[in-house]
Amino acid sequence: MQLRTHNPLADFKTKMDELISEIRACGKAPGVGRIYLPGEIEAETQAKARTNGILLDAETYDSFRRLDKTWRSTLRSFLAGHKITIPANRGMLARAGKD
Repeated sequence: MQLRTHNPLADFKTKMDELISEIRACGKAPGVGRIYLPGEIEAETQAKARTNGILLDAETYDSFRRLDKTWRSTLRSFLAGHKITIPANRGMLARAGKD
């Protein structure tokens, strides 16, 4: 669908902003702090991961270790090259920095 042929883009954006405002103004259930629109949680999670890194569970970490042994690669070198650190608890990996 070509939005521009049916409605000027500026009008479409204005209407979308109004719709979002209406949705956010709806009453929230007790204990709910915010109404999320589709994709907002994922976008926030991605932004946090780019800033703070991602965590890998022990099973995933162990899978990397097995791959390291299988392919004779150096896991720590790979991790260091991708700004991944191994926290003291060894059960989690944290990926720092941007892609």
